[in-house]
Amino acid sequence: FKGDLAQPLEADLAVHSTFSDVNVVSDKLPDKLTKLSGTASYSKDKIQFQEVTGNFLKNDFSLNGKVGHFKSPTANVQLVAQDFNADIEVESVGQHVQISKLNGKYFKSSFDIKGSAELQEKSEPELDLNGTFNLDLSDLKNFPQLAEALKPVNPIGSLTAEGTFKGQPKNIYSWASIVNISSPRITLANHPVENIIAKYTQEANTGKGRFILGSSIYGGKLSADAAIGVEDPKLPIQLQTKLEKLDLSQLRQMKELQGTDISGFVSMNAQVEGPAKDVNQLTGEGSLVVVEGYLGKLKFMDGILGALLVVPQFQNIFITDASVNFIVRDGRISSEDILLASPNVQLTGH
Repeated sequence: FKGDLAQPLEADLAVHSTFSDVNVVSDKLPDKLTKLSGTASYSKDKIQFQEVTGNFLKNDFSLNGKVGHFKSPTANVQLVAQDFNADIEVESVGQHVQISKLNGKYFKSSFDIKGSAELQEKSEPELDLNGTFNLDLSDLKNFPQLAEALKPVNPIGSLTAEGTFKGQPKNIYSWASIVNISSPRITLANHPVENIIAKYTQEANTGKGRFILGSSIYGGKLSADAAIGVEDPKLPIQLQTKLEKLDLSQLRQMKELQGTDISGFVSMNAQVEGPAKDVNQLTGEGSLVVVEGYLGKLKFMDGILGALLVVPQFQNIFITDASVNFIVRDGRISSEDILLASPNVQLTGH
């Protein structure tokens, strides 16, 4: 140490330390830090740490980085864990924190974020972020609550997102966000969904979000427009969906339909509203139409039309057109208005 003890930050000081098997417990941490080992050094206006290893939340990690310019601190940190890595660069001036770099990977997904944070003494920080993300849908299985819900859908593929966020993290009402999502192709329940273009927007101090989707499936166009009450824990939703000219002949690539002559074009409109977290309370209505079709002896769909096509008297009728008006209520889809048509026969149900 060389310098004035009254002004230690101006002194010429150098310290080098080595530590091993250190444990840290704090009420501000969700878990204790254990087995901390590594080296740290201090020289004038800079702290550097190298090959710091430890365990946090039952995950081993390693850490390298440096902190400098203590009057307006800057930090550069590289963090590597078993399924996560990040490279971080931040600078702080008073209550303002500038995030120059925050990128890395979580399992197979990646992120790249920049922005700033305004620290508040008695409330959450105000964030202003922008970034890009690449989400590998197989990573969703690592979230237990999502994994069970998504098991029947089995999403495969990846989504690319680019967006902005402003607001306080825990104050949903304050959020202002725009996120654009795209993907050339994903599969849901083994069905390909292609040319995905989606957008989510939320204006600050409204508690309402809007999600718009455009995509294609089996040659048809699938679109959706949803208004979501994000501030309400039940997530009330008003959803409109539209399917235009799905090509049934493309379903022949499915194993269970190989060797069949199924053909035709399916269109559908539907409107649904209610709490998204409780499908049994969703209500709505819609219509489905098949034209220029050849459905033959197939069980075209379970439920509304399939119930008719398994009746022996109807199994030799070659259905070419169909229409159904349906309602959604009590967690079920039902209809009292069905039309099945062939060149020689027209069947109606009420």
